[in-house]
Amino acid sequence: MSVRLGHKGLRMDRRCLRSDCEARVVFIPQQPPLYCSVTCRVAVNRDIAWLQTEALRLEQAASNPETPSTTRNDLVSRASLVAWHLRHYAPAIVGAVGRDADVSRVSTRRSRKPKNQVRALTSIEVCAGAGGQALGLEQAGFEHLACVENDKNACETLRHNRPNWRIDEADLETWEWDGQGSVDLLAGGVPCPPFSLAGKQLGSEDERDLFPAILRLAGEIEPKALMIENVRGLLGKRFDGYRAEILSELDDLGYVGEWRLLQAADFGVPQLRPRSILVAMRPQYWSHFQWPDPTHAQDHVNVGDALRELMAADGWKGADKWAKSAKGVAPTLVGGSKKHGGADLGPTRAKADWRERLGVDAKGVADGAPTKSHIGMPRLTVPMAAVIQGFPTTWQITGRKTAAYRQVGNAFPPPVAKAVGSKIARAIQEGVSREEDQ
Repeated sequence: MSVRLGHKGLRMDRRCLRSDCEARVVFIPQQPPLYCSVTCRVAVNRDIAWLQTEALRLEQAASNPETPSTTRNDLVSRASLVAWHLRHYAPAIVGAVGRDADVSRVSTRRSRKPKNQVRALTSIEVCAGAGGQALGLEQAGFEHLACVENDKNACETLRHNRPNWRIDEADLETWEWDGQGSVDLLAGGVPCPPFSLAGKQLGSEDERDLFPAILRLAGEIEPKALMIENVRGLLGKRFDGYRAEILSELDDLGYVGEWRLLQAADFGVPQLRPRSILVAMRPQYWSHFQWPDPTHAQDHVNVGDALRELMAADGWKGADKWAKSAKGVAPTLVGGSKKHGGADLGPTRAKADWRERLGVDAKGVADGAPTKSHIGMPRLTVPMAAVIQGFPTTWQITGRKTAAYRQVGNAFPPPVAKAVGSKIARAIQEGVSREEDQ
């Protein structure tokens, strides 16, 4: 892109808005962009019409109660991608050049932002892992300014699935935000071992406790809201004082917050996975916040329905019979840590639950789905474990098997993140709207 100064100030040469057109157009920054011809304008408008039609189709298919849960998750993921393109691609084009406008007569005057116009919300995701919370928040309408993660395998998963995201492979304790402008949400899932019932529960004395880093970033970035998830153990009586200390420090920073225990199975995840969630906001937004109501409290998604298609992917004849018998919700997946834990489905009690109640061999993770002639109990693959965690099958976990399974086991279920994120987004938008009305 070349830049030059003209009698009207800074001007820039850039390509036509049509992505496959090489022609260049001179335009003034902060003013409506142009096409090189009416032909290109018509072609782009046709693309926008397709995106709008596709978004409606995906939404209708996902809301169909007869759609299998795994397919529904895929549809929701695809719909979020289409929505992202509409938010970034269509507004600049349709807002600058109407469908029936003559490009040669487009005004160069900047238009005033309509009052109460809903704007895109921004977020920074820390301890992003395999992207479970980041994906859910994207589906809730947030655009990630940065995702911070220190595990190289998880960073590769994020880059593979969302090449347009900024992924910072860094230690959270030393990472600093170098961006400009306001941030609506600071979110993340700090390491669980300091509070896990399976560990020593050292809390603030554990070197892996990153709540201090979160509080530091909250003071530096000054987001409108925070959302931090962790294990259920953090809500135990042992950590009453620690939670109160965090809320007190957030109060000093100007936030009002609350802890809440949410069960992933109540939000369509085929797994018993209780998580502690901290949501904190500036007071003018907190007054509009409400915790999400369960969407599947009375009709949990079972393992058989969730995995039948993946179990049958390589022609296993016993897939249907297995699915009919695996009607329960899975026990909590455990990813372990770099020091402990491998590619299996958890401690002894969890393995027994998988075997006796769901007909799954939990002693290891398979490289592929059961073959046509498979006999006996099947093992889960990494993609199957990801579905149990609430990921759509379109989200690919990269890396070798043990590293990939660890990413899945430590992830935050996207449907839960979406449910909470949607309520946060609504509270911020209502708070901003109230401020504009005053």
